Amino acid sequence: MNSTQIEYFLTLCKYKNYSETARRLYVSQPTVSKQISALEEELGFKLFHRSTTSLHLTMQGAMMKKAFTEATDIIEEARSEAKNLHDQISENVRIAFLEGSGVAAIMLDPFSDIIQQFRSKTNISIDFMTHKQMNDALKNNEIDIGVTLLDEVRNNHTLDYTRLKVINFGIVAHKSLGVTQNNILDISRVRQLPFYLSTEGSLGVKNFQKELEEHAGINKAQFVSQPNIDSVMLNVEHGMGIAAVSSSPRVENNDELEFYPIGNLNTTIVAAWNQQNKNQTRNRIIKRLRRSIIESRHSS
Repeated sequence: MNSTQIEYFLTLCKYKNYSETARRLYVSQPTVSKQISALEEELGFKLFHRSTTSLHLTMQGAMMKKAFTEATDIIEEARSEAKNLHDQISENVRIAFLEGSGVAAIMLDPFSDIIQQFRSKTNISIDFMTHKQMNDALKNNEIDIGVTLLDEVRNNHTLDYTRLKVINFGIVAHKSLGVTQNNILDISRVRQLPFYLSTEGSLGVKNFQKELEEHAGINKAQFVSQPNIDSVMLNVEHGMGIAAVSSSPRVENNDELEFYPIGNLNTTIVAAWNQQNKNQTRNRIIKRLRRSIIESRHSS
């Protein structure tokens, strides 16, 4: 296969019409048909279901569309970076991670690998912020990338974001509270305890509360507000009540705590930025991060 065949295939996927595809590519319709047929012959399967009135991707065609699109994006990014290797302009990039929620523990490694690739010509600073600090910084365009939770940014039309990783939550409690019996969550016991939440400045807390009520049996009367996630964990670590968090070294390395995962309780980590942010290095870091995530999915 060659780049022409891939270009013709992806264009045909977009317009779902041979005549329109040929017009967009400034070639004849038989030329498009010939290239698609050659690609199908080389792959060994049909890419489209054809009829006199419609054109639809086969299951194999949909898989190849996804693969070709990702590969094209990677090649284009590499081409752009190679073309601009001579550009040694130093820039400042400020990245902030939502503190205490496990976000940093999960995402620091992939970010660190990418930061190393940019550090020779870019001054990159990393901060850890509460919900309020993060949301204010994104709103005011004071940071270039905010690594936070989807519920915090999904309804803010002044921001853009890219999804990074789905994380699962579970109930964490001091072992002395006995929230599990024979490795099974004791819902009746859970409902007797204060449930700590980081609420100050959080835009997604109401949705999170609804999910806790639905998936973990928590009732509204149990909720106790805390200014930040560290305060939540301090109360949990001292056996004052329970909370819902993602698994993290702080939980895993504390022998006095127990963690019970709730399968349907999850959220998505995102990298977010203000639409007014014009930092081109930020844009390149996001693209590199997307590529890294694609590669890690394919290798797993």
